[in-house]
Amino acid sequence: MLSVRDRAGEVDGGWAMLTVLFATLIMTAFAMVAADLASNRQGASRHEQDFQGADQAALAGVDDYIARLQTDPNYFVQGNQDPTNAAFSGFTPIPGGPSAGSFKYSVDTSHAYTTGIVTLTSTGRANRVDRTVTAQLRKSDFLDYMYFTKYETLDPQAYQSAVALPNGTNCAVHRYDGRGSLCSTISFGSFDTLEGPVHSQDTMVFNGSPTFDNEFSTEWQDTAGRYYQCLSGSTCGPSFAEAPDYGVVPFPNTNTTLEQYADPSQGGQGCLFQGPTSITLNWGGTMTVLSPETPSSFSTGACGTANWATVGGVTINVPNGQVIYAESPTGSYNCITPTGFPYPPSGDTNTATGPSALKPSCSHGDVFVKGWLQGRLTIGAANNIYVTGNIRYRGTNSDSNIADNVPTSSSTSPSSNDTAGNDVLGLSANNFVEVMHSLQGCSSRSSSTGQCSSASNNGTPNTKLQIDAAIVASNDSFLVQDYDSGPALGVLTLEGGLIQAFRGPVATSSGGTVTTGYAKDYNYDPRLRALSPPHLADLASSAWNAVTFGEGSPR
Repeated sequence: MLSVRDRAGEVDGGWAMLTVLFATLIMTAFAMVAADLASNRQGASRHEQDFQGADQAALAGVDDYIARLQTDPNYFVQGNQDPTNAAFSGFTPIPGGPSAGSFKYSVDTSHAYTTGIVTLTSTGRANRVDRTVTAQLRKSDFLDYMYFTKYETLDPQAYQSAVALPNGTNCAVHRYDGRGSLCSTISFGSFDTLEGPVHSQDTMVFNGSPTFDNEFSTEWQDTAGRYYQCLSGSTCGPSFAEAPDYGVVPFPNTNTTLEQYADPSQGGQGCLFQGPTSITLNWGGTMTVLSPETPSSFSTGACGTANWATVGGVTINVPNGQVIYAESPTGSYNCITPTGFPYPPSGDTNTATGPSALKPSCSHGDVFVKGWLQGRLTIGAANNIYVTGNIRYRGTNSDSNIADNVPTSSSTSPSSNDTAGNDVLGLSANNFVEVMHSLQGCSSRSSSTGQCSSASNNGTPNTKLQIDAAIVASNDSFLVQDYDSGPALGVLTLEGGLIQAFRGPVATSSGGTVTTGYAKDYNYDPRLRALSPPHLADLASSAWNAVTFGEGSPR
């Protein structure tokens, strides 16, 4: 028989076992909870890493698309249809090394030609986590403006000999920096209406009440907070569609960088010519070239080799997406003027009189151009560009008569068919871009209004003229030859942009009526906010950038 003591010990041993088992269960439960918590924390950490990685992948997609725009500013024209870009059709790994991230994107270009905005939607993926960002992209440069000047004064090279400036006079000075009083002050009057964005690095001067129907900015502001001055002794009350503003915009001071894009010896893929070069842009995407100082053995690049002095010219395809450049002859020149060359017309006053800077020479890189453009092209000249007739975009026009639908009044807009497409032209002269205006019967030049009023225009140009182009005169001006002589010529229509170092005259007037030269009908081509003529924007700092960011797809 067990004693009481023995029974007590037996009972105590059973409770101890239960206690141990219970404690083990509790510890196991805690361990399982701890393991589960650790697993959940690891999973949450993994998800957070993937969440951040997906965001970085989406941003990498934005960077990838912007890099393509920096290489080709007009890349957006392809929309979502580039077969060499896998990101348009599915997720593609982030370039530059092993990564779990990938991206895909799509682009909306529906507002590119109105606001200049291209909207990119980029989705990034890290493992199974996706994130989407939307970026609005825009480039900013001198092509954002219909009218852009460096100095609001007459070009010193354009003064006629009868009123030439004294030697040593420097007009390449901003008015706010004390430009000399001998330099002509050019003002905007009540009859001036500018319907596109306007910018000047100088002080704008008004004589009356001009109207600005779009942006207006300068790089000067007076102590009263205004961005313009009234001509001394006049009353002015300009009308602004938007509040005037201050801004700094780089000016394209030279066009020499265009030559490298035309010169095959520098890797250029365009066309390089030498000396005076006539280019007639033909309906259908070809051009006829007459360049008598370009040797037949000279490698022009994409335009090949030919006898460029051939009577009637050589007809070839327009080098779409490229640059044509006329450099000054590098060797001897023959001063050949083949039949059909547009200059000099017989008896033209400009051959003997007028400022030498405005006259062509066989020793200069000059371009004479007219016609229909089908494609994207920039034409550059080491010296001057001469517009010898209408220059228009083929667009959606169906009538090849280039004079049809050209505006006959300053209040008429150009045909919308011209800009209903991707045709775009840049005219870039290192010095002047001039509208050719041939006069006969003048024995001398004079600044007096009406000089040679009975002379004919020798067929160039007509009494209405249209130029579809972004015009850049890096060191001088856009003007009409002999603007102050001969009869009134009707309307000069510009569809594009005008960027010039100095103000260039196109007419004289009396009492608000044009007496010689052209009345202006200047219109901004809003496509230039995004669609650049090839390499033209390279003349000054310009780049595509993201102006807004947001997570998620656009609404």
